[in-house]
Amino acid sequence: VVHKKTATALCLTSVKNEDKLEFSKIIEAVK
Repeated sequence: VVHKKTATALCLTSVKNEDKLEFSKIIEAVK
């Protein structure tokens, strides 16, 4: 689980702001 969160954080830092918003929605849906 910790590794998953790290990977997610890395993804978030490498994505554009617009994609970040969409990605956040996906993360919230997964939660």
